[in-house]
Amino acid sequence: MKVLFIILLIPIALYLLGLILPKYRTAKTTIKVKQPPNVVWKAVTNNNRCDWRSDISKIDITNNTSWIEYPNNGVPIIFTMKSKIENEYYLVDMKNKMFTGYFELKFSSNTGKDTEVDFIEKIALKYKILKPASYLFFNIQKFQNMYVEDLKKHIDNL
Repeated sequence: MKVLFIILLIPIALYLLGLILPKYRTAKTTIKVKQPPNVVWKAVTNNNRCDWRSDISKIDITNNTSWIEYPNNGVPIIFTMKSKIENEYYLVDMKNKMFTGYFELKFSSNTGKDTEVDFIEKIALKYKILKPASYLFFNIQKFQNMYVEDLKKHIDNL
């Protein structure tokens, strides 16, 4: 009887913990690269080219504003562009069977010869019971850092 009680208590405790944790997991990074905003913009918004990304195997373009990315290890993610101000601002919703969220990029340049980009990514897990474990096994900042490092390498080679 005690074993059954413990078996039932664990998922209930995880669910309750998931209710009190913040809705969104957030990752933020700012980079500065020695390329003009239009070069960085083109690299980030060109979904027809993903060979510079180490985290995904392919991208399927579904229409002018949506695409599906296939991570090397994971579940495909559906992206939908929500706002796009060329060389300044890019907002994209994302979702898969585990989470919903968005990423936001803000571009700026003082000289026109270099670019600063603020990356903000927020995700909300669909299942409250998984939220506590996500802090141990799903490092959103690590994924963002990998993307940013890949982007820097790609831009340096242009």
